[in-house]
Amino acid sequence: MDPSALPLRAPALSALGALLALGLLAGCASPGMELRQFGVAGTFSDDCSRSIADGGARAIYDVSTAGYPTFTAVNRYGTFRSKIVRVDRIGPDRLVMYIDDPGGAWSEVDIRRQGDGFVTTRMINHKPNGYRPVVAVGSDGPPGTGGDEGLFVQRCAG
Repeated sequence: MDPSALPLRAPALSALGALLALGLLAGCASPGMELRQFGVAGTFSDDCSRSIADGGARAIYDVSTAGYPTFTAVNRYGTFRSKIVRVDRIGPDRLVMYIDDPGGAWSEVDIRRQGDGFVTTRMINHKPNGYRPVVAVGSDGPPGTGGDEGLFVQRCAG
């Protein structure tokens, strides 16, 4: 083997490794694509006919092609927007979203599809510098929840 060929071999092997890694990642679906395929794109509510002023609320999942998908909660307390950074499909009717909230907190939200909507089966909030995550919905939730599932929401027209 010609010793002068060794400096060329290392960059070629590095490039090959990078191409293999990209090939593996290409098989992974983006969070937006997973949300669209699962049917979680658009506006959802427990009562689409109830206005925000009358105590209604909306959950808006924006899966535009630019950047990360977003989750926007609109209720009488205001509008809160978060970035959905990862989505894992757990089965044909289950999905887990990892959501970065403003201020450094993040949430893990498990949902189950039901008809033209879904129900949150578990939500865990992780606070920056927090000792222990807070289970807001699901088993081991706050006292009085009894491990019940969260609110069922359906897609709103328009």
